[in-house]
Amino acid sequence: MLTLKKVQSDEDIKIFAKLKLELIEYHKMYAQMAGITDFEIENYDYSSACKHINSRESYILQINTTDIGILQFDHQISDIDNANILYVHSLYICEKYRNKAFGIQVLKYLCNKYHTRIECSCWYDIPATQLYEKIGFKKMYTRYFLTTDNRFYDSDQN
Repeated sequence: MLTLKKVQSDEDIKIFAKLKLELIEYHKMYAQMAGITDFEIENYDYSSACKHINSRESYILQINTTDIGILQFDHQISDIDNANILYVHSLYICEKYRNKAFGIQVLKYLCNKYHTRIECSCWYDIPATQLYEKIGFKKMYTRYFLTTDNRFYDSDQN
C-alpha cells in the first residue's frame, strides 16, 4: 500500500534530497535531449534540494518501508486567475516503480483530501505530461522554442 511519509527527521531530509536530486537529473536528461542547458538544473545541489522542505508540504512516497518517490506541494494563489490552488512542485516516482499507477494514486489522494484545483508545471516534454493529460489535467499555457540549428533558419519557408 502506498503511504506518504512526512519529511521530519534528518534521515528523512537526506532521503528526500537524494530523490529530489534524482528528479533533477531526470529533468536534466530531457532538457539536454531538447537542446537546452537549464542553468537552474545545472547548478542544482543538495542545498537546493533541501531549500523548501520546511516551507512546503514535503513527503517521501513509500510502499511498505521502501522509498519509491517524493511529493512536494503547497497552497497558493494561481498566477493565472487568482484562484486558490494546490501547486505540486515535485511528484517523482523512481524508475523501478513507474507505470504502476502510483502517480495517479498520489494525485487522487490530493484531490480527495483538499478538494481544490491542482496545478503543476511539466517541462521538456517529460513522460509525466502524458500522465497528467490522461487523468484530465488541462494545459494552461505552453512555451515553445526553436533552436538555432533548426532547418527553418536560413530557409525560404514562410
